[in-house]
Amino acid sequence: MIEEQQKEPEQLTILIADDDPIAIKLLTGYLKVADSSYDILSAPNGKITIDIAKVKHPDLIITDWEMPVMSGIDTIQALKMDEATKDIPIIMASGNTSSQSLKIALIAGAVDYIRKPVDQVELLARINSALELSRSYKQIKKQTIAIEEAHKKLEEKTKDITASINYASTIQNAILPKLEQLEKVASEHFILFKPRDIVSGDFYWATYVDDKQIVVVADCTGHGVPGAFMSLIGNTLLDKIVKMENILSPDRILTRLHQEIYKVLNQKDGNNLDGMDVAVCQISRDEENATVKFCGAKRPIAIYRKGNQEVELVKGTNLSIGGRRKRNREFESQTFNLTKDDCIYLFSDGYTDQNNQNGMKLGSRQFISLLGQCAPLLMKRQKELLEECMREHQGETSQRDDILVFGIKI
Repeated sequence: MIEEQQKEPEQLTILIADDDPIAIKLLTGYLKVADSSYDILSAPNGKITIDIAKVKHPDLIITDWEMPVMSGIDTIQALKMDEATKDIPIIMASGNTSSQSLKIALIAGAVDYIRKPVDQVELLARINSALELSRSYKQIKKQTIAIEEAHKKLEEKTKDITASINYASTIQNAILPKLEQLEKVASEHFILFKPRDIVSGDFYWATYVDDKQIVVVADCTGHGVPGAFMSLIGNTLLDKIVKMENILSPDRILTRLHQEIYKVLNQKDGNNLDGMDVAVCQISRDEENATVKFCGAKRPIAIYRKGNQEVELVKGTNLSIGGRRKRNREFESQTFNLTKDDCIYLFSDGYTDQNNQNGMKLGSRQFISLLGQCAPLLMKRQKELLEECMREHQGETSQRDDILVFGIKI
């Protein structure tokens, strides 16, 4: 076996700043006796000390107080102000041992203080302590650099991921119904749509066939990118079911949507339980009246009738689209006769489930009451009030889920 090479001992560099050659020789002798591997550098004044420190980056500097050109205190202050030398430990050496002098040296940036004439035992003890501090500085600096590099890489990856998600948002928005199409389905309407994570697991879908308008609001499993993928699947399947298969009854639309999700996600094996909660409306209008057929898969519809102070909440079927239950499900449509200026609202659970700073959800009861206050107003103003109330309720709390509310005035 090849023996592992032993790591060579670290060579430490010590810079001595003193205008007295004898003092430098004495300190050098003490240090070499303690450890012959020390690389000892010397400088006769503060200015040269600074120049050497910038080039050699010693592990420790020992400086005299009284020197020509630049004093030891001025030298320490200059070294501590320079980014390249600020972390080098410095020991002040002086014959002045008053507490005031010690205080001045420490405030300037020295880590320790040695009395002159120098005692060898005291010198070596203080130098060992300062060198240990130097090693700590170097280790911390290496770790800091490594953390900064990792943070930089993480920022770059985050930037790339965010750019990709923003592009995905552009694709998702392109698939959602355009304003022109929505106005043909419902000339007076509003859509409050707030994805939690740029892209959304909630989506809305609308089209018209002959004299019937079909409106869908869906809340897919998850939010963000996984939810957005489910929303794209749901959008594509609705195009197929309504536009290609010409299925217009809300209950049959949900039945077919469940069958297709079950098949597309291969849920027969039970490994994928993703799905969505969906509300579907079919609206048939004449000049003054409208017949609304509604069917919900775990999603309700809210109905406002002009002149009433309360909004009626009508629950859907207690079955979701997709998931672990059997492939064939029975959904049931409900029919309502509405008149001009009545309103209907389809929505995901994001608005009602949003919590405030105390952890309290807004809740269905407060949401329905809020719709009752908004309903007599113009649709644009209704949306503004819902946004204002949500901002007031949410405060500084993070958005919990995707939010979608689709309001239509008959």
